[in-house]
Amino acid sequence: MIDADDSLPPALSEGMPLPAVLERHFAKVRAWQKTPEGAKARAKWERDKLAKACAEREELCELRGIPADHEVRSYALDPHPTGELFDSIREAIAWQREQQERRGGLVPAMRVLVGPPGTGKTCALAWACASWPRRALYRTADALSTLKKQDAEWREVVSTSLLVVDELGIEAYPEVLVELLLARWTAGALTLAASNLSVDEFIARYFARAGERLADRLTQQRARGLRTFVKATWASYRGAEGRL
Repeated sequence: MIDADDSLPPALSEGMPLPAVLERHFAKVRAWQKTPEGAKARAKWERDKLAKACAEREELCELRGIPADHEVRSYALDPHPTGELFDSIREAIAWQREQQERRGGLVPAMRVLVGPPGTGKTCALAWACASWPRRALYRTADALSTLKKQDAEWREVVSTSLLVVDELGIEAYPEVLVELLLARWTAGALTLAASNLSVDEFIARYFARAGERLADRLTQQRARGLRTFVKATWASYRGAEGRL
């Protein structure tokens, strides 16, 4: 076994205060980083750090059910994507946080991205799900509509901090989905969703009968400052070059 060297650094042994010793040390480090060898080592450290962060987000994508599509994953792995849909998600998150701080408890929130296919809705949802610091799940509306209350996954979906619901409007049992969304509202959770339906089509499909309760809650949310729907009105990006 190698004995630890417990001798004092020369500066300390000379009676210099600890802050001065640390400043001398960091000055040497900064000077070394400006050398070719130091710059190379720093660049490698940055690459390794980025690779580790990407690997961790890739693992989160798998665990949370984010689609494996290359472009969708590229946005999920991007820590700071830009664009109107990403900003609309940030707005919803900030609004919920502000409401919870103000009211001192859990405040539910729901935001739905609507618009034609290919406008980036799924990419925005994937980024939100991968970036969420607490429990999060990514599910299609059709998969959720087949769940039953006695299922363990139903309870997991209701209680998770963030639920991302893609492809609203193609599910077999919309009334089941409405019931699940109402249960999440009661739990004070955040739900982000996307649909190819227009706002009018969405209202007609989900707000009739039992959906009236969901409509009432979303109306209250709007009155407190967060609108439910964000429209993607631009043309499809599919087949076009460049990022969103």
